[in-house]
Amino acid sequence: MEILVQPLPPIKQSGFTLIEVVLVMSIMLITMPLIYQRASVLREHQTIKHFELELENLIYLAQITAIAEEKIVTLHFDNERRFVTVQTDLFHEIDHLSYPNDVTVKAGTHSLTIQFNYKGSIDQAGTIMVLSPHYTYKFTFLLGQGRFYVDAI
Repeated sequence: MEILVQPLPPIKQSGFTLIEVVLVMSIMLITMPLIYQRASVLREHQTIKHFELELENLIYLAQITAIAEEKIVTLHFDNERRFVTVQTDLFHEIDHLSYPNDVTVKAGTHSLTIQFNYKGSIDQAGTIMVLSPHYTYKFTFLLGQGRFYVDAI
């Protein structure tokens, strides 16, 4: 009785060497802070852009309310409590909007209180600045029918 023994096929060794793994890990460690920094700037841009759009809507609400109710409507920026309010008198608040944490509002040539008369016209022309660490928006209010426009600076 004869037993035939066949040789085993050679074992293929596949995988990565230690140097290859270290090289890939070092490349990842170098690029991660760059990606994180870019992502945080994008998040900041989205935050301030959203706030800018919400503030535009709040200004339109103040104008529409002034015309519809035929009252003086005030838009007031409160930097200490970090929000904007729309009110028809001292005690009747219509709406408010909170500032995001990294956003500040500063008076340009206009004060931080804007009044619309019963026709929806603004009390005085001027600018208000909305700032974040990397972005700035300038709200410019024109005399007349309460028109305004926004510039990204």
